Order: sequence, then C-alpha cells, then structure tokens
Amino acid sequence: MTMMTTGITMTTTKHAIAALLLASAATAFAQAVPPMPAFQGPITEGGDMYPGLRPEAPGTTPADFGYATDEYFVSGTANGQPYKTRILVRHPMPPERFSGIVVTESMHSNGFAVTFEPARKYFFMRGHVHVEIAAQQSNVNTTLKGFNPVRYASLSIPLGAQTSEIIAQVGLLIKSNLSNGPLAPLSARRLFMEGTSQASAVLRTYQQQKHVQARMPDGSSIMDGYLATSTLGNAPMMVVDVPTVHMPTMTEVNSGAPTATMRRTAIACTRWPACRTPTRARRRPTCRTRARCR
Repeated sequence: MTMMTTGITMTTTKHAIAALLLASAATAFAQAVPPMPAFQGPITEGGDMYPGLRPEAPGTTPADFGYATDEYFVSGTANGQPYKTRILVRHPMPPERFSGIVVTESMHSNGFAVTFEPARKYFFMRGHVHVEIAAQQSNVNTTLKGFNPVRYASLSIPLGAQTSEIIAQVGLLIKSNLSNGPLAPLSARRLFMEGTSQASAVLRTYQQQKHVQARMPDGSSIMDGYLATSTLGNAPMMVVDVPTVHMPTMTEVNSGAPTATMRRTAIACTRWPACRTPTRARRRPTCRTRARCR
C-alpha cells in the first residue's frame, strides 16, 4: 500500500510540475491566435510540381498505396513581412481511409521531407495525412524556384525569421478544419509535428518561439505532439504541455531528464542520419543490436 501511494504521489507531482512550468511559460509569453493565412489550390498549372521526395522504389510511392498529393500556395504576413509559400498534402483515397491523424513537417534544407521518406509506408498503411511545409527561405528560393521558376515564381519568404510563424499559421489552417480548406472533406482529429536533423532544429525553434505563444481559438496548442530525431547536439528538448518524443542518435546525448510529457528514446546502433551503414555493429559481432534495430 505504501509503495502504491508513493507511486501515485510521484506521478501526481510530475504532472503538477509540468503544469507549473507551462503556467510559468504562459505568464512569460503573451498568447495569441495566429492570423489565418490565405490559400489557393490545388495548384495544377505552371509545369511540373516539385515532389518533395527523392526517387522512390517501385511499389512504395503514394500512388501505389492509393494516396493523392495536392499542392497549395499559402500566403499571409509573418514577422511584419508578407510571405507566400507552398504546402503539400498527401492524403488517402477514398476519404473514408483517413485515420484523423495529420503529421506536419518542415521541408529539410536539402529540399526533401526526410522524416516522412523512410516512414511513408507507415503513413500509407494507417491512413494518416502528411503535410509538408516549405517554411524556410531556402526551400523557396533554392529548392522550389530552382526546380521550376515558372510554377513557383510568385512564392517568397523574405526573412529567415518567418519560419516559425509560417508553421503556426499553416497549423491553424489545417487544424481549423475549414469546409473548403486544404484538408477538406477530411477533418483533423490530431495534428503532430516531426523533424529530422536540420528539420528537427526547425521543430525545436518552433517549440521555443510558438508552442506556448501561438494557440488555437479555444486556448489549446496548435500541435498535439512532437517527434524530433537526429537533433544535432545535446541541448535538452523544451518541456511543453503535449507529448514530445526525442530520438537522438548514438553520438548525441540529452542532458534533460524525462518528464510527464517528454520521453527520450534511443535506438541502438543508430547513427546519423540513419542505420544505413552499421559499421560499429560489424566491428562488434557480439553487439545485441541487430534484433533491437529491426
């Protein structure tokens, strides 16, 4: 009885601490609903669409799993400057397959959705929607315009500092479930954000700049959870009021302790950016990571 009571007390204390931290953050930062951005699409003119994915093996493309990819242009004002960028909505057909889960991701600086790419079969088989946001200045100026300057001529992100605000506005757009919105006729039940390597830095910056400050009209968070992998160093993840999963690689150490809403997960022998070259496992034949890495 004493052990059970102690366990309950510890759990309650953890939740109380997390709530206290969130309340302190809310006090320190003003909370507001971001402006609703304008949008147009699906975009069908101007030549080829930039796919956001590297060439895929036959049988693993969105179309192979009954998924459609729609492109929208999203525009508004962020950090006092106008912007216009694009999002890709990868969604199941027919709509009845939709799970209610939407996962958003900032395009990596290399021009691809690097978290979605290796996990895409998981999305396809479970009916999740993936929304890729070209939220960074280089995504527009280098990747999109470099691929098709005609189709993407009108796009512009003048400031690198606009990234977090753009993500917040797109998140509001998606989660508001507008009857004519980019997700229609689907309705999002939960919205998550993921990021790997450089895109995980975008995620962490968004957490710091917008998770507490940018809110839905009812005061809830825009993002319902986060997945950050290959996080470029040992800086602790921010503690927020929604679940956060942090997956560092073998060479990264996080100094923060787990909390009621944050868990750190490590996959043995995982190197940056992935376990594609298990050199260490070959050097140590007795390493027990093979089964754990499946």
